[in-house]
Amino acid sequence: MAANAVTGANVVNGSLTQADIGDAPRLLSVEGDIHVLLPPDVNTVVVQIPFIAPAAGRVLLNTSGSLTFTSSMTLDSADCALTTGAVSTSPYAAIAIELSVGNLFQVPFGGTRTFSVAAGSSTTFKLVCFAHGGNVTVTTPVLTALFVAG
Repeated sequence: MAANAVTGANVVNGSLTQADIGDAPRLLSVEGDIHVLLPPDVNTVVVQIPFIAPAAGRVLLNTSGSLTFTSSMTLDSADCALTTGAVSTSPYAAIAIELSVGNLFQVPFGGTRTFSVAAGSSTTFKLVCFAHGGNVTVTTPVLTALFVAG
């Protein structure tokens, strides 16, 4: 054990409770399938994290990945959002619009959003994407949630 480790001998009686330990920051991260094909004109949950808040606080979500345009013959676009719902809507974590055929291949994205949570609440945080056209894939999506009590 390290010389400066905190042990029961270092803690004043009653000053450190199970609640103090249980309310500590928590980090969860999931990676989606390497390629998630977005069906045309349908909101798609690309990756999600179910979460039960141990205390009131905030959850900081972060996402990254890329939008891959798989056809050089069509005009396509896509958007993605961090949400607790089922629809990709503003504020967006990603948005890419092909202005001319074959103009885009891969567009990296990254986004962050904060949500307040109540103690004991159950919430599923999601990266939801919507493709306008049928030739867009989300590549290497990652979703990370950091809970901070307070």
